Amino acid sequence: MTLSPDGQAQWAAKESDPPAFEGTWQCDTSTGTVNITWAQGVTDRLALTDNDNRLEGSNQHGVAVHGVRFVETISTEPPGPVPPGLVGTWLLEILLPSPEGPIPVLWEVRFDGSYNIYAGPYSHSGQMEAYANGWSLDSETNDFQDMGSYRLQNWATLVTHGSQGPGRWHRYEPSLTLQTTDISGQLIPSNLPELVTQVQTPIASWRPDARLIAIDYRRPSASQANVKSKIDLSYASPASGAGLMVSLDTTGARFFVHDVVNWGEGEIPNGFLDLPTVWVMAQQHGLLAPLDRAGLKIWYPQDQDPVLAWTISTARGDTRGINLDAAAGIKLDGDLSGYVAAYNAQWQEAIAGLKRLFRQPRRSSSSSFDFSFDSSDDSTSYDSDSTDSGSDYGVAAQGAWSSGDMGAYDRIMSGTP
Repeated sequence: MTLSPDGQAQWAAKESDPPAFEGTWQCDTSTGTVNITWAQGVTDRLALTDNDNRLEGSNQHGVAVHGVRFVETISTEPPGPVPPGLVGTWLLEILLPSPEGPIPVLWEVRFDGSYNIYAGPYSHSGQMEAYANGWSLDSETNDFQDMGSYRLQNWATLVTHGSQGPGRWHRYEPSLTLQTTDISGQLIPSNLPELVTQVQTPIASWRPDARLIAIDYRRPSASQANVKSKIDLSYASPASGAGLMVSLDTTGARFFVHDVVNWGEGEIPNGFLDLPTVWVMAQQHGLLAPLDRAGLKIWYPQDQDPVLAWTISTARGDTRGINLDAAAGIKLDGDLSGYVAAYNAQWQEAIAGLKRLFRQPRRSSSSSFDFSFDSSDDSTSYDSDSTDSGSDYGVAAQGAWSSGDMGAYDRIMSGTP
């Protein structure tokens, strides 16, 4: 939502979309309230809170309304030989062949144009420039020089072309490392609340309105013996509709931007129980090691208040998975997703539709008749003495349906038994 100084208000589903709703707004300086009147007949009455960074209130129907001020992050660094979008550490998508075996390649770019490339025996450092869509660098540690073109696909993805060919790089932060706790021989990701706090700094440079929507862990399979323990943090930006996945392991964090996501809206608050604590609690409820999957998110059970819960699952034992309250550690019973209730409701609708269909009058090509029967009656008997042709056809259709003779059922329904 955008409030313009001229008193106009506009709302769009995403920042890049054209306005879907328009209206006007005014501020009552005597009470400090903001009234927004939309053309669709809805009026929002709001108050500024949180140092004027939050609007909160309700509309005339009593529906709660709130918004957080969205401010683009502006770099305070002085202009230099490289644009701010390139500054940071980048990880090459593929491993580089070397005499010691495949090695990762890191490219660290600073505001002043200095750079470091960490690539085992091919490492070097020096000065670089970036202009328009081109770049060049000159090593000060060996005689390597290179130049080419580049394109920032998004905040987290850089595509380059140089003398060595094309390269695809992902934004990387080596200081954000995952810690683990050994529980019965399995390394479980730990210190997650503190890690989430640390990740907030780079996340804010992507989108200031980013919300943490989910935390996910999956145990590496037997074929992935060399894969490190890792977790994925999923962030969503309400203003843009985009998402950011942060994949963390014991060596650092990689970032991946998705243009459009539907990951949910519930923001995970601070102070949730750490995964090792939750896993120990889950074992007390009968889950057997090893831990296969764990996920943290806000659930919206049908006809209940939202709940922040860890979902813990394994592949062994009679109990394969449980939900635990992420604040109190209490086991939560029932279907938090609402999937079962929705599934059953769909079946009830289908059953009701079939009953209505079977009770509709049917017309033969050679004679007119009506039939009606209760689909809950599972009888397959026929009344040969009946003089009511409609009743005969109804009983015959039901009997054919119940016995599974669809050929007979089709002939009866078409009026040519």
